[in-house]
Amino acid sequence: MAANDNQEEFTYNLWSKKPNSGYIFCEKAGPKYYAVKDAGGYYNVKKLSTEEVIIQPQYDAIYSIHEAGFVVVRTNKIGIVNLNNDVVVPLEYDDITGHGGNYTLATKIVGLHKNNIWEYFDLENLNKEPILKSEHKCYILEGLALKMH
Repeated sequence: MAANDNQEEFTYNLWSKKPNSGYIFCEKAGPKYYAVKDAGGYYNVKKLSTEEVIIQPQYDAIYSIHEAGFVVVRTNKIGIVNLNNDVVVPLEYDDITGHGGNYTLATKIVGLHKNNIWEYFDLENLNKEPILKSEHKCYILEGLALKMH
């Protein structure tokens, strides 16, 4: 179970039957990385298998985690970073598709919004350019099919 500390929810480990504090991840079926909220209120990213911190605490939220990168929030602006914390998509977007607070999502396609346009990015094949731009917000993103020229 995942939850959002900011919305007064909590995380709960179904195997240990104990509540978790300050971090969000999916056990077994989830990604190889998870977000941890530090004492200062910022999120970092740890590798699940080793507990190694791969991104230091600096984000207000981490909405999506995928094998190649993360959708992050700092000062109410959303962007995408890779595993080395290099900015792939600048933190200049104001909304994201399919997130639930700070819930971790393991989705491949994510939509980011700015200037009345939704731009859709593939987190598995990180690229600075979106795979699709639209004035419409898509909710089921795994089914996007693109004709390549």
